Order: sequence, then C-alpha cells, then structure tokens
Amino acid sequence: MVKKALIFGVAGVSGVYLGRELQANGYEVYGSDIKEVQDNYRFDGFYSCDVTDTAAVKTLINLINPTHIFNLTDVGGVGQAWKAPQRMLGVNLTGTLNILEAIKNFLMKPRVLLVGSGDQYAPSLTTLDETSPLKSTSPYGISKIAQEEIAEVYRDKYGLEIFCVRPFNHAGVGQNENFFVPMICKQAAEIKKTGVGDTIYTGNITVSRDFLDVKDLVNGYRMVIESSHPNEIYNIGYGISYPLEELVKYIISLTGLDLKIEVDGNLIRPSDNPYSCCDHSKITKQLGWEPKHNIHETIKEVYEDYLNRL
Repeated sequence: MVKKALIFGVAGVSGVYLGRELQANGYEVYGSDIKEVQDNYRFDGFYSCDVTDTAAVKTLINLINPTHIFNLTDVGGVGQAWKAPQRMLGVNLTGTLNILEAIKNFLMKPRVLLVGSGDQYAPSLTTLDETSPLKSTSPYGISKIAQEEIAEVYRDKYGLEIFCVRPFNHAGVGQNENFFVPMICKQAAEIKKTGVGDTIYTGNITVSRDFLDVKDLVNGYRMVIESSHPNEIYNIGYGISYPLEELVKYIISLTGLDLKIEVDGNLIRPSDNPYSCCDHSKITKQLGWEPKHNIHETIKEVYEDYLNRL
C-alpha cells in the first residue's frame, strides 16, 4: 500500500522538515496551510485550508484519502498564544475535532498524530516524564491537555488510531522569528553584517529551556506514528535544560563582537515557567529514538543562515 501523508499546518518549520523526513522514507506527502510554504521544498501536493473550516477539512481529507495525518497547526507557540488566545483555542481544539470528525466513519481509517507540548506539565524544577502532573500555566498548554482528552474519546468511541506527542522547545533553520533562537540569531547577524547597533533585545532570559533540533523532532514524529502504540503518549526533547541567558551569550560569541543584552518588556509573557526539561527515556526505550544534534550546532546553523541571507 502506498503511504500517503497529509500534513496540516505544513508552513511551519516542523512541517517542511517533516515533509522531507517522510519523503525520504517512502511517503507521498501532501501539505496544507492557510499560507504558502516559504521554502523551495516541493510536496506531492499543496492545498490552502484553514483547519477551523469544517467543510474545507472534510473536503481535503476526502480528496487526498491519506493513510497518515499529522496535525501541526499552531498559532506560533506559547508566546503568540497569549496574544491571540481565541484564535489559538479554535486552531488547537476546533481544528482537531474537524480532522477527527472527518475520518471517524472511514472504512480504512488513517493514523493521526496530534502534537501537544511540554507546556502541558505543571511547573517543576525537575525533569519531566509522561507521568508528571498536567497543570499548565498558559492557555496554550491547557488547550493541548484538552486535545489529548478529545483524542481519548475518539479512540474509545470510533476506534481511531490517534498518536499523541508532547514535544519540548525546538529550533532549526527557517523557524518563525517569534521563537527564541531565530529572534536572537537574526538580531546578532544583522549587527554583524551591517555594523549597526550594539544591543541584543530579549524577553525573560532568567528561565531555562530544553531545546531539540527540528530534524530530530520530526524523526520522532515519524517513529511514533509508525509504531504500534496509539494509546501511548511520548515526550520528545533533548534532555538538557539550558539557561536562556547562556544561549544568548553563545549567540553573541558567534559574532565576535562585544554586544550588550537588554530585556524588552514587550517580549515578556504573563506567565513563564522558570525551568523545563524533558525526560525522553520512554520513546528511547520503546521506539529507539534519540537526538542526534545538540542545540549549539543548531544555533550556529540558524545564525549562519541569517548571515548568508543578509
């Protein structure tokens, strides 16, 4: 049987890398988003579709008849979700329901991967595994908890194979500049290239985060949806939490310049967990997944990409 993947939310960085990962492993790949992919990557087909549009989602799924569906739709992560919580809830919950409703009566039901977040967990100063308490401090994390509850209902009532993952922070070339790594790398590269400015502007950098290269992330997505464990939930992360201030200083070191760091109040979130670190032992033991890249390699790639583009 031909493996046909349909990726909702494909215009984000993880969508493009996932498309490459799947094509390299024998899939036909069809992408969907409300905006075009800003990349020279080519899918087997691309369709404009708003995941909150019930009729459009159903029409697209019937057209493609995929064997695998990946729901990567997002509003731009936790930070952007604070700015547009209504839109975020619509995308994360209505969008998920639209996909599951569209396939619940299929004779040959496609496998579905739903992307959650490490932000679902209650704040903790220890490493988080899948049994850690769920009590998010953000609307984004709360919506992802609800998404998993919806998945459980549709597994039980309609026999759907729905796979859930909880990825932690990730980064890679092409990521939206609303995210931490590209935001800082772009500023540093512009100062290096133009010689204008001497200050890097940041949000709260007193916190620590676990970062994973997007290539490792999408490899995990593929391994999970190809597994025989639709009732399991898997963390995906690197397993080391880095202070953001340390990473900013590393990016500055790549420039060879003596740059200042200044906190921009507009980049501060209403709530920010002080520490986040992933325990990925479950996916490693059960599926053999493990990260192959460290965040310093990834950051250097992102910084150099900005230098080349500038």
